[in-house]
Amino acid sequence: MKRSIAIGAGACAAAALVAGMAVSPYVAAQRIEEAIAARDGDALAAHVDFAALRASTKAGLLDAIRHGGPPADGRIHPFAEAGQMLAGAVIGPIVDNIVTPAGVSVMLMTGHLPAVGLRRQPDTGAVIRPHFDVAYRDWRHVALTPVVDDPHPVRFIMRREGLFGWQVDAIELDPEDR
Repeated sequence: MKRSIAIGAGACAAAALVAGMAVSPYVAAQRIEEAIAARDGDALAAHVDFAALRASTKAGLLDAIRHGGPPADGRIHPFAEAGQMLAGAVIGPIVDNIVTPAGVSVMLMTGHLPAVGLRRQPDTGAVIRPHFDVAYRDWRHVALTPVVDDPHPVRFIMRREGLFGWQVDAIELDPEDR
């Protein structure tokens, strides 16, 4: 009798552990939503690996520039390679200024990279709470997609940290945005 109780308790504990691990990215997404709604940069920063996200954003933008496709007439411009090298030098500092707690909040709310060099819109004080679709890629990665009107929003990739923790560490730009 005691043995069957121990086996049952162990099975329940294992099931609870697996369920907790399976639900944990949804809990992380909810915490990110709450941090953005509260405009709490520190709470958001706890869920973002900024160094990895900067590297991923730079790589995605450079890839979009490199593979943007040839011009409609099929001719390659002689300065295209120089332009790509110049873009690489310019993108780094821009991404460094965009991938901050405030910039990531904007990306998560709007579903796209923020415009650079435009005047900031006045703060109306309205609380905007974003919503996300969460989809497992594999056991260690989930895609976090903002639910917005844009048909091609950027996707954020969260990586599992330990058993229950998750951090945003990559971004995927939609090929349609190239």
